[in-house]
Amino acid sequence: MTIAPQTVPENLKHTLADLRVRKGWKQVDAAKEIGVTTRTLQSWEKNPDKIAAKYLTKISKVYNIPLEYISFAKTI
Repeated sequence: MTIAPQTVPENLKHTLADLRVRKGWKQVDAAKEIGVTTRTLQSWEKNPDKIAAKYLTKISKVYNIPLEYISFAKTI
């Protein structure tokens, strides 16, 4: 028997900016925690589909949230 992975409804996912604000961090603080420049974080918050795979686990750990609950859809 194969168990299908759980899918998280979009309305339960959080954007990177939302997660940062919930921590009370400015972009510079979050960027430092993740290990990237502020400019990189700004880019990711607008275009999260541009995040390099090597940073996904770090983002999940920094924000203490499973990747499944992070929205990687572009924001307007």
